[in-house]
Amino acid sequence: MPFKEVVSVVNEKDKVVGRTTLAESHKNRQWHRIVHVLVFNNEGRLLLQKRGKSEALPLFWDASVGGHVEASETYVQAAVKECREELGLENFKLAPLFKFFHEGATANHVCRVFSCILSGSLNPHATEVEELRFASWSEIEGMRAKGEPFTQTFLKTLEKFAALQRIKLNLGKSE
Repeated sequence: MPFKEVVSVVNEKDKVVGRTTLAESHKNRQWHRIVHVLVFNNEGRLLLQKRGKSEALPLFWDASVGGHVEASETYVQAAVKECREELGLENFKLAPLFKFFHEGATANHVCRVFSCILSGSLNPHATEVEELRFASWSEIEGMRAKGEPFTQTFLKTLEKFAALQRIKLNLGKSE
């Protein structure tokens, strides 16, 4: 993770109020933007990424794809770039899901979450990605119960995604 990259500092409405390096934004606990992409296979299983040994939070399970949004990028541009860099994805369509603010232990992030269905093969980045695994919701819960480490931002992403799915299921029911 290059801490020299320039990111936008944002306010409580996700409006840009300045620019700084990623390292400074973390050091000063300034709000800045990140993306998560949840990649699903045709069976509806979620691709989990175990972070590389040289990454922040090494060997923690995380979103299929994640990364910081550079000051010159939009959320969509950053998500596309990260999908290509981390997983080698090509010819994919992102679907926007939701955005949330996360005050973490080491940084304050505005996280924009997208999803996509995997079509094609994966070519994971050699050092950023330690392992990839498709998992069902019950398998993810089992991993958590066994004490496997997950990043806090990803856990919040999962919580928000599960709530969104419950809302969609409830909207589809007739009374």
